[in-house]
Amino acid sequence: MNLYLFLIFVITISFLLILLCNRNSFLINRVRDLHQEYAGHSNVPLIGGVIIFSSMVYSSFYNLNSNIWYLAGMFVVGLLSDIKRLNSPVIRFLLQLILIIACVYSSNITLTITRIVFLDYLLSNHLFSIFFTSFCILIIVNGSNFIDGINSLVLGYYIIISVVL
Repeated sequence: MNLYLFLIFVITISFLLILLCNRNSFLINRVRDLHQEYAGHSNVPLIGGVIIFSSMVYSSFYNLNSNIWYLAGMFVVGLLSDIKRLNSPVIRFLLQLILIIACVYSSNITLTITRIVFLDYLLSNHLFSIFFTSFCILIIVNGSNFIDGINSLVLGYYIIISVVL
């Protein structure tokens, strides 16, 4: 896939979604949560997940696999949390954990070598490897949520990582 075409798609979708959300007052946070006190705008669009999810769908357009359904599930959990329909962090964490374990298990995504002898020995057990990999992915997902305390910071972070990789 052409990297320039992908970046143009992400930037165009981002711009159009921000305009659409602001014009129709859709996915706008007016509650002003405590963690958003440093953002300069009174109305903050909640479309970072939409942009990330749409770019993932676009990038996997030619190679659709079952992982897109797990990503869609994670997107729905995040969206429900953003629009204040899923307020319990315990339920949100459990839903994320179930989706990530199912994705790791069905895709057979596991860590095998860490160059830490004891951990490599434990990772030779397939079940432990699945749970450890799921735990690492869960840390990345929730860490990204913490980074996004200042709105759109994580979007820029992942765009930079995608360009570098």
